[in-house]
Amino acid sequence: MICLTFNIVKVRLHYLLTVLLSVLLCLCSCQNHKIQKKSKNNSSELFLATKASSQFKPLSPNNRVAFIINTIKAEHSNHDEKKEWLAKNILIILQDKTKINSSNFTELNHLLLEKDYVNEAVPYATKLLIENTSISKATKSSAASILAAYYNAKKQADSLGKYVDILERNIQEKDDEPWSYMSLYSNKANLANVKGEFFNAAVNYQKAIDYADPSDTKNLSVLYHNLASMYLNLDYIEKANYYTDLTLELINPEDIPLYYYNTQGIIQGKSKNFKEAEKTFQTIIQKSKQEGRAMLLAQSYSNYGNLKRKKKEFEAGLKYLSLSDSICKKLKVNVGIFYNKINRAELYYDSKKLDKALSEINPLKDFVVDADNPKLKMSVYELLYRIYDDLSQTDLANTYFRLYTENKNKYIGDLPRSMVSEWEVAREREKRLQLRMAYENELQGQRFKKYGLSMGLILLILVSVTMYFSISKKQLKKQQLYEQEKKDLEYQLQLKSNELLSNSIKDLGIQQTKDWLRNQLNQILDDLPNAHKKKFNVLKQELKSTTTHELLADFEAKFQTTYSDFYKRLKSIGPDLSPNELILCALIKINYSSKDIALLTNRSLRTIENSRSLIRKKLQLSPNENLQNFIISI
Repeated sequence: MICLTFNIVKVRLHYLLTVLLSVLLCLCSCQNHKIQKKSKNNSSELFLATKASSQFKPLSPNNRVAFIINTIKAEHSNHDEKKEWLAKNILIILQDKTKINSSNFTELNHLLLEKDYVNEAVPYATKLLIENTSISKATKSSAASILAAYYNAKKQADSLGKYVDILERNIQEKDDEPWSYMSLYSNKANLANVKGEFFNAAVNYQKAIDYADPSDTKNLSVLYHNLASMYLNLDYIEKANYYTDLTLELINPEDIPLYYYNTQGIIQGKSKNFKEAEKTFQTIIQKSKQEGRAMLLAQSYSNYGNLKRKKKEFEAGLKYLSLSDSICKKLKVNVGIFYNKINRAELYYDSKKLDKALSEINPLKDFVVDADNPKLKMSVYELLYRIYDDLSQTDLANTYFRLYTENKNKYIGDLPRSMVSEWEVAREREKRLQLRMAYENELQGQRFKKYGLSMGLILLILVSVTMYFSISKKQLKKQQLYEQEKKDLEYQLQLKSNELLSNSIKDLGIQQTKDWLRNQLNQILDDLPNAHKKKFNVLKQELKSTTTHELLADFEAKFQTTYSDFYKRLKSIGPDLSPNELILCALIKINYSSKDIALLTNRSLRTIENSRSLIRKKLQLSPNENLQNFIISI
């Protein structure tokens, strides 16, 4: 029991220590994040407008463009002051008629879009397109992209369409970068979205995504966000939510553009997730105020007021719509005022104040007839038919119901939705087919690579084997040639040795003859008178020049040169053989008979025969073995 209690305490202590360690690590991580954020903020310089102006004005036109480019690229903590300075000074670069490098303008235009200076750049981009006819097409298309982005935000379809046309006319098929095509198709999709042509919008958004660089997460997130907005206009909430999630996956939480929150909040509101939508709109309102984003604040107030209407918080809804109205009037954004009127009319309708609802919506019914904004039309017609229906004005209710259903079926009904869905299915099928083909091509490439490696290996083996046999054949031929040369050399040496040996035997025979003659002379000299002995003594001296013993020693030396291992092998068989017996064996080896040996050595034939018998015993030869054959075989 005590042991069990101790184990439980031990486990609890271990758990407590783990929790404490996790908390400490979390605190350290938060502190590091704060330090990093603080150091990041401290690393940004403060933009000084007076200093920038004093440096900017004396510069030449091209250098002014370069100065603005570097100013935009630089990080400054007071971003709004820099925007204000840029709005005042960017037009100066167009005052001088000196020709400025178009590539500098193109780079500047791309930066203005990338760094979100669109509002400040509108007067500059407009003047650039109107007054500078000599600029390149790339510069014109990038300037048109700025204006298209601006009028897309304003939801002004006519102006957006105008600059989309300019952008398309100035695209150069071979020379332009993928960015230009991405901008073109993105703006064409934005225009189609505003007009309610959702099929065209979906197609062009996907084309823009195809042209986007996979590493360009910023532009990809914008395109996914636009797709989410399109599906929101189509009342396709699931798809809108899907593309919103894709958008947020590409961006760090700190870097999410504020206007993304509006789309997210609207989707949450339509999904009846009012609690999350409330948090989202409160966040964007607070951040828009902090950053001085008036237009975004007006949109957020309007969307938040509409959310309050859905929650039946009518007084709060009217408050936020009124706040949005005041900003839109100040900025002269008519489309924002119209949407606020629709939202306010819906609020009065939901609160059963039909007269007020009708007074808000009535001024819009004539305006929307020619408006190129299907969403605005449908909202007005839907609300009018509902109000007139509740007021029991059946004819008017039926008229506006018919107008509403016609527009709904045309823009967001089953047909447009099914067209978009079918196109998505076809595109998905095409993507799968492309992936399959790419996979098959990759497999085929791997097979070819494998076969290539196999064939290369087989070829290498064949070449190696061929080379091996070729080299072996050459080496064999060379070896055979060497062996033949060696045999020829040995044969020549053998001939030479035999010749020397033969000469030695011949000399030995001649010397023996001389010895015999000298002995005969000695006998004759004994009988001759002294007067004649002197002459015969000279002849006797000539015959005595070389002894038989010396000639035998010379023969033995030449024999050992020719048969180098003979004596060694012979001694290994008969170690007791004497030097004279060895010479006798050597003479037998070169096929000399006993009689010849007797003559050469000045011995009797009997002595030679006795010596041969003695050699047989020492060599331990059997009676049947022939001594001469045995010695020749050694």
